[in-house]
Amino acid sequence: MLPQCLILQGVWFVTRLTSNACYEAVEDRNITAPGQVRADQIMRLSSVRGQAAYPEYLRRVHYRDPETAKEYVFLTSRLDLSALEVAALYKRRWQIELFCRWVKQNLKIKAFYGASKNAVLIQIWTALIAYLLLILLKLRSTVGWGLLELSRLMQTMLMTRTSLWEMLCPREKTPLLQMFLFNVAAAF
Repeated sequence: MLPQCLILQGVWFVTRLTSNACYEAVEDRNITAPGQVRADQIMRLSSVRGQAAYPEYLRRVHYRDPETAKEYVFLTSRLDLSALEVAALYKRRWQIELFCRWVKQNLKIKAFYGASKNAVLIQIWTALIAYLLLILLKLRSTVGWGLLELSRLMQTMLMTRTSLWEMLCPREKTPLLQMFLFNVAAAF
C-alpha cells in the first residue's frame, strides 16, 4: 500500500485485489453497466495489517471484460470515478507495463543514469534513436543479419575506421566473415 506521506500528497492508485484480502463492504453502489460491472462497493480493509497500511475507505470494482470474458476485481483509492473508468485506468496501466518491458528488452535500458525527468527522457530518446538506426541498417543491408548480430557488430566496430555500408552491402561476393575479420585485424 501507499505510505502515509504519499496519501497526504494526493497520490491515488488502481490495482488488482488479491483473493485472500480481508475487507468489509460499507456501501453497495449502483451498477451503471450491468453487463460488465458485477459489483461496485465502498469498502474498508478489515485486517490489522490492512488497517495499519491504509485506514481510509477504498473502492472495490468487480469487472468482467467483454472481449475476453475474464473477471477482474480492482481496488482503488479514487471514490469519484465510475466503475468503467476504473477498469479503463487499469487497462492503460497494463499498457504502460508492456511498454516498460519492451524498453528493457529492446532498448537495453536496465537502469536510468539520472533521476530527473529530463535525464530519463534523454536516455530513452537516445536508446530509441540507436534502435531505429539499427532497424534502418537491417532493412538496407544485403547480408540478412538480425538486430542482435548488427548490434554486436556495432559494439565491436565502434572505434574502428571502416565503411559500414561496404561491410553490410558488399559489392563483391567475398565471404562476409572474412571481410569482417580483415577489417578488425586492419584496425590493430
